[in-house]
Amino acid sequence: MKKIIAILMILVMVSSVLMIPAFAKTQYEESSVYVSITDHENKLAYAKVKVFDYGEDGEFSVNEALYYAHVWYYEGGASAGYKTKRTEYGRTLTKLWGNENGTGFGYYVNDEPATSMEMSLKEGDHVHAFVYTDTENFSDTYSYFDKTYFQVKKDESVTLTLKAVTYDENWNPISVPVRDAYVTLNGEKTDFRTDEEGKVTVTFEKGGKTLVGAVSDSMTLVQPSCLVRVEGGFTLFGLLILLLALLVAFACFGAWFIIAGKKKKLKK
Repeated sequence: MKKIIAILMILVMVSSVLMIPAFAKTQYEESSVYVSITDHENKLAYAKVKVFDYGEDGEFSVNEALYYAHVWYYEGGASAGYKTKRTEYGRTLTKLWGNENGTGFGYYVNDEPATSMEMSLKEGDHVHAFVYTDTENFSDTYSYFDKTYFQVKKDESVTLTLKAVTYDENWNPISVPVRDAYVTLNGEKTDFRTDEEGKVTVTFEKGGKTLVGAVSDSMTLVQPSCLVRVEGGFTLFGLLILLLALLVAFACFGAWFIIAGKKKKLKK
């Protein structure tokens, strides 16, 4: 009996350890907005962030969304990776994802330039902040796909449209298609290339999470944030569930083997 209890206790302990990532993930997904952070690559892609109104003004802002993105996702938290300061122009971003780049930062809401760090957000908004890689001419051009998050089946093809935000003669932001840009999948350049209208058909051959980006020979693109869940293949969470199932099966078999052995001894 003691052996059976010991096996069950071990099983409970292992199950608790394996379920920690699941509980953490659930906490992060109880969110209000989505946040993406990039420099020359994606640091955080379309992540759900639960935002609190620490300003106590009844609203939550771009600043608060970025702050809590670091609280939940950055190693060391917001105190290590995020910083702003008050200036004569309002709140200014001075540190993003651990990068202190002077004033070389940009931030957009739903793929449109944010009016300020204090800009109010609503449920489901997408904040995309980035670090300028060209801090001399600030030539980095914000780009985005027409789809930010979607699910596909393995080997399925999807047509995306890549656009860039530029400005007209009156400095009003406008979106234009990006042609001759190559698609990247999880940071690796592919042969998929956009046409004159910025359209490209991408085939997803690997299961799991895929980050879709883009590079151009003629433009310095801010990496677009496009997260794709490809059905098929094992994910880390799937492997953990499989391992847990195997441990349960092993524990049950062990318990049955011990009980059967004791019954056999009693018959003798």
